[in-house]
Amino acid sequence: MNEAMDIIIRQEAPGDYKAVFHLITEAFEREALSDHKEQLLVERLRESNAFIPELSIVAELDGEIVGHILLTRIKIENANDEFESLAIAQISVHPHYHRNGIGGRLIKRASWARNLKHTIRNLGTVRQSLLELSSHLTSQQKTVWH
Repeated sequence: MNEAMDIIIRQEAPGDYKAVFHLITEAFEREALSDHKEQLLVERLRESNAFIPELSIVAELDGEIVGHILLTRIKIENANDEFESLAIAQISVHPHYHRNGIGGRLIKRASWARNLKHTIRNLGTVRQSLLELSSHLTSQQKTVWH
């Protein structure tokens, strides 16, 4: 990362919501495999029981939000088992700040979630159902981080 950049990694505050909405819009604007509605997903997740405020984290540079990560609660079920975990619902970095280590710093900050005895799963797309995902998990993939 560019050492001249003084990035602050902190919990998202309600006053950040508008800036995060615009950040996510810009971050996914040129992504071919995006439905360009990721910002709407984040808004819906904030209003759900899956939202954990401490796991909605922003990267701030000179008062501007340049990165965001959101982890949410999920329940993974199959015919034999059910357990709670976390999913990376969203990670965004403003295109002007790509390749500066901001995404890595956001993930590192969010990684403290393993102390909550959860496994982080990246669900990939909004449309992927949890039931479909859980049917493909092996018992090793269900192991909780230590």
